[in-house]
Amino acid sequence: MSGAIAYEGRSVNARVLPYYDAVFMLPSGFGTMSEKQRQDLLAYVHDQGKGLIVGHATGVAFLNWPEFGEMVGGFMASEFNANSKVIVEDPKFPGADAFGGPTFMFTEQHPVFKEPYSRSKVHVILRLDPDALDPANRARREDGDFPVVWAKEYGKGRVFNIGWGHLDATWDDPRLQKMVLEGIKWAMGLTPADVTPRRFQEPASSYEKKPGGMGRRRLGHLLTARRTAEPWGFQTSRAEAARPGAVARRGSVAELSAQLEFFAR
Repeated sequence: MSGAIAYEGRSVNARVLPYYDAVFMLPSGFGTMSEKQRQDLLAYVHDQGKGLIVGHATGVAFLNWPEFGEMVGGFMASEFNANSKVIVEDPKFPGADAFGGPTFMFTEQHPVFKEPYSRSKVHVILRLDPDALDPANRARREDGDFPVVWAKEYGKGRVFNIGWGHLDATWDDPRLQKMVLEGIKWAMGLTPADVTPRRFQEPASSYEKKPGGMGRRRLGHLLTARRTAEPWGFQTSRAEAARPGAVARRGSVAELSAQLEFFAR
């Protein structure tokens, strides 16, 4: 990917990688890139500040190349075909408004991502609504986080990851075409966008229920919300906590912390 290009020993009129502002990849499997080419691609994005756009099959590409997974944002754990409800998590990202509203239905082979995917590393633009999935597919991720499109910075460069693209109809969809075009422009540095990673707000379906009580995650959210308003606390003894119909009362921050520890067990 760097240096002179030759064909049967003769130079040809071909450009080397740094000439281009962005690369669009639809790889799968382990590929045939040499170690030198791999390092050139990483440097192209990370050090030279270029753009990389990747599509559906990228999630199962170069699984033996950890640095590639870090660059694109994650590998694919599984996938499933369905007409699913999609949430536009960031309507301000260029092209995210192409689908006409905050939610929409879309038929595709939806990806289910695994490590190194993390909300601390990517900026999710579109994701599936976990509460609208059938139980078998909902169970594929305990936390309910099913991203399908994200953007991220990688060193000086920019990566736009489209988890869709298995079906021909997807690429023929004018809505997706608009979103991809805008994503390419962002990856090339032509369009600004805030791609700060954001925390995932877990849906109600991911709360772990306890018999006769609130799920531990929901309780934690409730306690956090109340602490920001005023120092409310739950019961300060296990006997009170176990009593049916027990009512919360005011307490100190220390008492609140003690109760949160108890309910989390």
